[in-house]
Amino acid sequence: MANNYSNKKPFRYRPDQFRHTAQFGKIVSKENPYSGAMISEFEPEFSLHYALVRTTLSMRYEALGTTWEGTKTIAVRHGKAKDATVVEIDGTQYKILDSSLDDDNYISYDLLTLQATKKGK
Repeated sequence: MANNYSNKKPFRYRPDQFRHTAQFGKIVSKENPYSGAMISEFEPEFSLHYALVRTTLSMRYEALGTTWEGTKTIAVRHGKAKDATVVEIDGTQYKILDSSLDDDNYISYDLLTLQATKKGK
């Protein structure tokens, strides 16, 4: 009797779902040339196209009261995203809470769970 595990397909996304672009990078401290104070700035390293991953209503209810509340999940092609710590989407900075890396086959996607950060943190 065959098991159902061999029939499971990985997450599939159509190319048209990757219509959004995000900047990936890190936060670096730089000296303000006028005051001499150290300020934190986002330094982009690369950009990738991404697809939004839908969360169900039950998933949102389960996240209430946890650090996962108010997060969003995006899918990117497997590769560079594992090195980044901060993502900037439409002028809003997000820190990467969790990354689910998939390198099983040649068409694989990484799922990144993002949480919006406040300015100055």
